[in-house]
Amino acid sequence: MSNEMGTAIGWDEERIENPNEGSEFITLPDGKYNFTVAKFERGRFEGSAKMCACPKAILTLEIDGAELGTVSHKHNLYLNKKCEGLLCQFFVSVGLRKHGDPLVLAWNQLVGQSGLCEMGQRTHNDKTYNDVKKFLDPPEPTEAPEKIPF
Repeated sequence: MSNEMGTAIGWDEERIENPNEGSEFITLPDGKYNFTVAKFERGRFEGSAKMCACPKAILTLEIDGAELGTVSHKHNLYLNKKCEGLLCQFFVSVGLRKHGDPLVLAWNQLVGQSGLCEMGQRTHNDKTYNDVKKFLDPPEPTEAPEKIPF
């Protein structure tokens, strides 16, 4: 269940855009996908039976679905000690942390960063949604062959 409560619209708003207009929801098949962080927002998780209230990062990921097209997906990262491993893995995936290094929460560097994730689906109220199952390490760079002088 989503804890997103929305944002109030003021009486003086003159123009409102429909964020869903012109786009069709695409359910990606299970698999590994490249993504780019398109947007970062600060939010608040109000707590649940399994985790106390804490700040959360609301990320908009643009996921490369190949022939299906680019899929926009919202993903929350919770700033809670219970989720330290997930935070570390996300920052490794986008290249802002190396395994074994302390985590520096470089939020201002996220937009535009790319990484690799494993996608699956989740079902809620008889609807199927895309779901990031885990963030993956970036592929190892391949070494260029040694140049032979002539």
